[in-house]
Amino acid sequence: MVGCWLLAAMLALIPAAGRPRRRGPAGVSAQAGYSSARAQRPGAQAHPHGAEPGAHPDALARAQAALGRNEFAAAAQGLRRFLAGHPPAAARAHAQLFLGYAEAALGHPHRAIAAYQAGLKAAPKHFAAQLNLGLLYLQLHQPQAALSPLRAAAALQPKNAKPWFELGRARQALGRNAAAITAFQKSAALDPGSGAAAYNAGVLLLQAHDNTAAARELAAAARQQPKNAPAQLALADAYARARRWRRAEAALRAYLALRPADAAAQRRLAGMLVRQHHAAAARRQLAAELQRDPGDDTARQELAELQMAAHRYAAAVDNFARLARAQPASPRRQYEWGHALLLAGQEAQAVAPLGAAVRLAPKMAPAWRDLGFAEYRSKQYPAALDALNRYAALAGASGPVEFLRAVCWDHLHHYHRAIQQYEAFLAADHGRHYNEDFKARHRLITLRLIVQGH
Repeated sequence: MVGCWLLAAMLALIPAAGRPRRRGPAGVSAQAGYSSARAQRPGAQAHPHGAEPGAHPDALARAQAALGRNEFAAAAQGLRRFLAGHPPAAARAHAQLFLGYAEAALGHPHRAIAAYQAGLKAAPKHFAAQLNLGLLYLQLHQPQAALSPLRAAAALQPKNAKPWFELGRARQALGRNAAAITAFQKSAALDPGSGAAAYNAGVLLLQAHDNTAAARELAAAARQQPKNAPAQLALADAYARARRWRRAEAALRAYLALRPADAAAQRRLAGMLVRQHHAAAARRQLAAELQRDPGDDTARQELAELQMAAHRYAAAVDNFARLARAQPASPRRQYEWGHALLLAGQEAQAVAPLGAAVRLAPKMAPAWRDLGFAEYRSKQYPAALDALNRYAALAGASGPVEFLRAVCWDHLHHYHRAIQQYEAFLAADHGRHYNEDFKARHRLITLRLIVQGH
């Protein structure tokens, strides 16, 4: 249905019931749309002069009175009866415009459009009818057809925000975003107290990657409508894209005050805190989100990663363990759990999840590397060698892996193999790992003496 705000504009043309006027005024002032601008409208012709014998002037008065009582079916029937009597052109135009409003109110947009079009041929400067016609086309998802009446309405009342706003909607639906932004900005300038036009302009500017202009429009929308959650969220996005993290955080907090159950926004706030080097605050934010929703796996993952970055390995182990147990078939989850256990100094406990990871994903090189180290620390040297060999086959030889393989052969008393591995380590590492380099050189001296002694 056409916006009910237009009813006052249409009914302003209706004389008091039972006392029809002989001649209506050339224009009736009425508040229309978002603005208090005065609209010029033709007057209603209650008893039109020169009506043909079949026209019933009283029918028009009764139809107008029915419109005033929101009896749209009765009004439409009376208006059709009046039009069937072939009234004069001026009276006919008024009746068709009223019929358009009644049909729209009855949910008959196509009939309403036909009536408006017929009436506007004789009264093209009728602001409310032009705007109503444009709104009907938008209702029917015909933005191209809506452009002409909406432009006409904007031309008739250029200081009225409403036609500019609806023109922006039509242009946006047609993908003419630059023109839509212009229309929305005009609407916002004419009615600064409404946030809708500024919000729409801001969203389109955000899509155009004009983050500074988008933030300006969205900040205005948020000021005008502080409880408009989408405006606060879009403003946070605009500030974040412009890397204005403090303002982005403030806008996102304002949004979360309105929509605290938005888990994605709660996690996003933690990310903004990290951007501002407030890692501890970010961890608290994610922990609070997990208290609210323990099943938020994304928040748990992000919290665990922050805990790892802060070397809080024991806390990370707990979160990664929950994730891995919830997804036992995920090699990534198993690996993350095992890796956290390894860094937490729980090497023996790390073997099981790391073993699960390589069984699920045999080509996951980091999992083979960590498994090799865990097995080595657990003194399972043959298993450690097998895992390290698998890693080297996938990722290539590296200094630390060569050193660890040498140590494993050493522990197994395979001294010739140990010597080969120590030498391979020294050749590959080029002194990058000073401590291991020192140990390897001195151990080689001892091993060569042992071998010579044998």
